[in-house]
Amino acid sequence: MSYTQTYENISELEKFSSHAKKSIVNAFKQARSDGSEEVSPEHLFMGILMNKKSIATRLLEKLGVDVDRTLQSLVTKHSSDLMKKTDVLNIQLNQGSKDVLIDAFMIASELEHVYVGTEHLLLSLIRKDELEFVGDFKKVGLTYDTIKATLENFATYHPGVFQKSPSDKDIGDGDESESTLASFAVDMNELAKHDKFLPIYGRDEEIMRAIHILSRKTKSNPILVGEAGVGKTAVVEGLVQRIIKRQVPRSFEQKRVISLDLAGILAGSKIRGDVEERIIAIVDEAKQDEDIILFIDEIHMIVGAGSAGQGSMDIANILKPHLTSGDISLIGATTYDEYQKYFESDSALSRRFQAIKIEEISPEESIKALENITPKLESFHNIDISKEAVEEAVKLSSRFILDRYLPDKAIDILDEAAAGKKIDEERPEERIKKLQEEYEKIRQKKELEIDAGRVDQAAKLREKEIALEEKLKKARGKSVAPASHAVVTLEDIQTVVSRLTKIPVERIDGIEAQRLRSIEKEFEKQIIGQPHAVKRVSSAIKRARVGIGDQRRPLASFLFLGPTGVGKTELAKIIAREIFGDVNSLIEIDMSEYMEQHSISKLIGSPPGYVGYQEGGQLTERIRRNPYTVILFDEIEKAHPELLNILLQILEEGRIQDSKGRLVNCRNTIVILTSNIGAEEVSNDSVLGFSIDTDTSNDTSEEDAKLDSAFKEMQERLIEELKDTLRPELINRIDDVIVFRGLDDTDVEKIVKLEIEKINDRIIENKVAVAVSQGAMKYIAQEGASNEYGARNIRRKLQELVENPLAELMLEKNIGNSSKVEVVKVIKIKDGLKLKLN
Repeated sequence: MSYTQTYENISELEKFSSHAKKSIVNAFKQARSDGSEEVSPEHLFMGILMNKKSIATRLLEKLGVDVDRTLQSLVTKHSSDLMKKTDVLNIQLNQGSKDVLIDAFMIASELEHVYVGTEHLLLSLIRKDELEFVGDFKKVGLTYDTIKATLENFATYHPGVFQKSPSDKDIGDGDESESTLASFAVDMNELAKHDKFLPIYGRDEEIMRAIHILSRKTKSNPILVGEAGVGKTAVVEGLVQRIIKRQVPRSFEQKRVISLDLAGILAGSKIRGDVEERIIAIVDEAKQDEDIILFIDEIHMIVGAGSAGQGSMDIANILKPHLTSGDISLIGATTYDEYQKYFESDSALSRRFQAIKIEEISPEESIKALENITPKLESFHNIDISKEAVEEAVKLSSRFILDRYLPDKAIDILDEAAAGKKIDEERPEERIKKLQEEYEKIRQKKELEIDAGRVDQAAKLREKEIALEEKLKKARGKSVAPASHAVVTLEDIQTVVSRLTKIPVERIDGIEAQRLRSIEKEFEKQIIGQPHAVKRVSSAIKRARVGIGDQRRPLASFLFLGPTGVGKTELAKIIAREIFGDVNSLIEIDMSEYMEQHSISKLIGSPPGYVGYQEGGQLTERIRRNPYTVILFDEIEKAHPELLNILLQILEEGRIQDSKGRLVNCRNTIVILTSNIGAEEVSNDSVLGFSIDTDTSNDTSEEDAKLDSAFKEMQERLIEELKDTLRPELINRIDDVIVFRGLDDTDVEKIVKLEIEKINDRIIENKVAVAVSQGAMKYIAQEGASNEYGARNIRRKLQELVENPLAELMLEKNIGNSSKVEVVKVIKIKDGLKLKLN
């Protein structure tokens, strides 16, 4: 057998274990290195010693042999002139080596092993008295009988484990002789001894309940059932920590909790019977030691796992008889959904377990749990964590992260904040660079606004500029300050939550209170001619935000009534932007698309068995992805009556159930319904319609009283009319029914001015601004507004009368290349408008 043939075809020697093959290849390599034309028994021995993980090497170490020194001595002794190298193709096994391999087969057969490993090669070599190293071993008492006896005590072979050759199982030399349980499990007691678990707070009742169940004679198998993240695995870790600290009953002090690796058990099982053999071997080991407690996380995976079909058993069915008799004790952990799906449907399996429900802990308990693990996080990240940061992590995770559970979500936030802080401290120049870029961008935009004469916009940008200057100052100070422990603060927690939820930081921290105080003014700036509606919406939002409202229901719910084009949908968009930080936090549902009963499946998903079942509903999936949103049901009167049952769920319980049975939390949404019911009445009303007297000489208080009285009267009339279309129970669940009045000429002109400001916001980056004269403003208002459509056509008219001519002028005059902002005036002429460069 040549070196090349051996290297490429060694895998054909089926009876050899992977470590034995590797040792033979090592022997050929050493022979080549020595310049030898033959592989001698000494080379085989050196090849074994080079394989540190083989059983033979570990066996020699156990017997007191210094493997490294022995190998070095042999290599030095057998090395010849390195300049004399032989072609690898000419290296052959000599007769002595061939005899060693043949003898190894015979020894394996005598020991009733179906494979040939490095331990058999070692025993074969020890029989060769003519070898010098064998004589040295005998001088210190290492004989064939001694090594064989040590081998029999060194490894435990379980019945049925090695019924196939190692090449079929693809298991290495060391793995075959090791405990099967050790190969596919982790000793949690050892992990606890080395302080690998986070400290556990509370869960005393659950841990004691588990101890009681584990102490039973039969069916001593607790199963921990709870949502992901509530601490099921932590309960087991807490039990292990108590065992290590001897804080358990005396009968439990010697218990060992062994966590099974199901993925490892299933991996590499190429043919039928592999998994069964591994599980039976594990069970046999556990039965031999009554102190072993097995733990399987995600235990629902045992159902169906390992079954190769055609009547073969899965892991669950293999374990069933042992779970009943009390031969083994097993702890499982799974979620409610998986328990219902896999265990409750199989009564034979579920009766063998005693369920322990693990509920989500309270925010107060979560704070104590986080304080318990804070020293570990501080030590790992080499930073300090303030108590305020711990409390903020629990508070904000409870408020903004609704699809996960305490304490897991709070721990994740705290851990990520600590990691981010550590990275920032290690790379201060990166943070300074980002702040500097942001500062320059704001400063340049401010200069453009000043050139365009837009003082209000420039003032707002100046406030941002000052805030960034302060941040830059602090960042630069830290970069030159002496090294010290960084501290995770409230701001770091808020930044992480903002990143996870996509809600701007200023909506999370204390600035929100300041914003809420001025929210009515912000709405009035953008919603023209509806002060009564704005006031009532603002009051409801403030009430919800400070926690006075019912926490089980949505933040607020409104029914907007009034003519088309007066700002109902626009107010919904502004609420989304001002309250949730993004105009895209708005789900618009046109109820004219839901006039049929079956169309409900569009909102909550198709029933099982129907097309699109796995895709989910348009409404429920969007709320699940972004629970902080405004839900706008437009023209609610057009929807099928059965669809209104969904609204009853949302408005009363603050949740909705999708077609898969999952509850979607709607408590952080704002629900808005719009309807055109009574629109004609509102338009024709002398106070609320287009005929309102806008003479500013009238007494304001008298005008407000008149308006309030008109609103109240109109609201009562419209609610009576609504009862003919909408169910009374739906109307009663809405926080407020708000009537929008028609717009007058002054209102429309203000809307035109607002839209012009939006145009300027878009083109200011091109160093262009538009200035519209009063006459031009009135002309656009007259052309864009109507009794029928309100102000809906103003944007279209602005595109036609201003934006299109402006684009032509910019291209014709090459506007926008100047260093300063160029102002384009829009003036009224006899037959329309004219644009000219100032």
